[in-house]
Amino acid sequence: MSDGTPRDAAFDQWCRATYPRTLKRLLNRRRDLSVLDAQEIVQDAYHRVYQNWDRIRDPDGFVWDATKKLTIDHWRKRKSILESPVDASEAFGGKVAPIDGEPEHCVEHSNLLRLINQLPRDYHKVLVMDALGHTTEEQCEALGGVKDGTARVKLSRARKKLEELVKKDEEAQQ
Repeated sequence: MSDGTPRDAAFDQWCRATYPRTLKRLLNRRRDLSVLDAQEIVQDAYHRVYQNWDRIRDPDGFVWDATKKLTIDHWRKRKSILESPVDASEAFGGKVAPIDGEPEHCVEHSNLLRLINQLPRDYHKVLVMDALGHTTEEQCEALGGVKDGTARVKLSRARKKLEELVKKDEEAQQ
């Protein structure tokens, strides 16, 4: 880093004296950081100090401020990388055969939603309540204004009607 100028010698001396302290301070404050991540952040902060060495009055304050900002940037980048719950090697929306043989009959998600939306409002409501797990009498009354027994009858009818719509849709597509 040093090319022999007094400016570089002053920076090198300051860097040797403060780098371990800054790294230790960051690791103590952010225990969720790995040592490698902390070292990278602190090195980037010291690089910023070196770039602005002639203009800085308080290098300790400047390096800690840069360290905090770089730590925030680090976590923003980590947060933005979402882990996918789906295996990326599978084709999205593809129909995967079960291990024991032929794939089960299934309807594409978008088609199923379209068919459910064609159902009468009461049938639509009980299918949604069933999918959400709201099947106790109190929950059915609170959400749908129907008794549990009535909801079960409507659910059975809604499933039969949906099955009919699925068969008609498949015939129309062939």
